[in-house]
Amino acid sequence: MAIIEMPKDAYGRTIPLDTGTLYKKNGGAVIAYHYDFDPRGKEWYVETDEGSCSVSEFLLDRDDSWEKLLADLKRGASRVHSPECAYFGRDENDCDQCEAVCSFACKKIAFGDIESRIRKLMGEDE
Repeated sequence: MAIIEMPKDAYGRTIPLDTGTLYKKNGGAVIAYHYDFDPRGKEWYVETDEGSCSVSEFLLDRDDSWEKLLADLKRGASRVHSPECAYFGRDENDCDQCEAVCSFACKKIAFGDIESRIRKLMGEDE
């Protein structure tokens, strides 16, 4: 019997099958609906809100930098209404595709995400 390895991200890190959000290399988030293994090609695929593709094209965590954080904050600050949507790279009322998952606490989730990113970039949250 063949052993099937768990899916791996672009850096070779194992992706748990209950992971609901993956990240593009540009930092944008996608919602992961389900994971599929192709036994012929011996490759994992993920069905996302943007379609299906190889899990190896995504990152388990946001590949972050101070520059990316500043760009996200600038994008959020550029919008008068729903700046948290812009921060997450979404249009207003695009809740079903958002990391905050339209919990009606979007601002709180955005600020928590900003705090978490700052802590990681400072090396505090490793």
